[in-house]
Amino acid sequence: MNDVKNYVVALVVFFLGSFAGFLVAWSVENTIARLKADFRNLGTKPGNDSLFRPDQIHINSFFKRKKPEGSDRRLPGLKGIVTVVLSGILACVLFEKFGCTPTFAVYLIFFLGLIAIFRVDAETMVIPDSISLTCLVLGFVVSVAGFLPGIDWKRSLMGIVVAAAILYFPGKIYEYTKGEQGLGGGDVKLLAMIGAFLSVEGVIFTLFFGALSGCVVSIPAILTKRSKTSDSVPFGPYLVSSAIIYTVVGKDLVRRFIELGPLLLF
Repeated sequence: MNDVKNYVVALVVFFLGSFAGFLVAWSVENTIARLKADFRNLGTKPGNDSLFRPDQIHINSFFKRKKPEGSDRRLPGLKGIVTVVLSGILACVLFEKFGCTPTFAVYLIFFLGLIAIFRVDAETMVIPDSISLTCLVLGFVVSVAGFLPGIDWKRSLMGIVVAAAILYFPGKIYEYTKGEQGLGGGDVKLLAMIGAFLSVEGVIFTLFFGALSGCVVSIPAILTKRSKTSDSVPFGPYLVSSAIIYTVVGKDLVRRFIELGPLLLF
């Protein structure tokens, strides 16, 4: 009887997560279409941060009445379906980890925001401030309310500050010395958003594994001449993936690495 109950609960959680993922996918598909239409109308390509002010990029742009030329309302395609299914699976994972608690709801919102950023940044190289900054504030507020296990408001604030500093200042130094932009401001705000939920430890893990996974993916493409070293690569998807991994199993991975560290040295 308990097994049947557990299956029913898991099914309900999956469908709730999938429905939330559908809403995200629907809005994201139309946001991407609008941004691409803007790029076409302005005769430029993704990756040019000078095109948009932060207040011009909204994840809820689908609901705006005025549409830019070249875009239309659309339902999620294959990538949207993947988003829906992934959202349902992650909802089940979070429910298993946190149970029916406010923490579960908070981290589900966090994951949905990360998934939306992954999709938009991967296709347009734009990270909407309306997602990253909103989730940043949410992460700090829920830390004050005590809904983030092991992370109080001080650790959340420290995560935000360290995350912003660790990308902002090197980016500015690179921009000053090379005369061109390195990391975009959206990446800085995304990592600060992650820091609000995962604190400094999560920021370090996310940045390290994000950079590592980015190299693993990019270097083969460069060696096979499918891309050039000068090509712009969205960093957001790698940060998003690493943050999700840390939330689910990151602490166990870090603990295991620390335990095995001395053995790996000999």
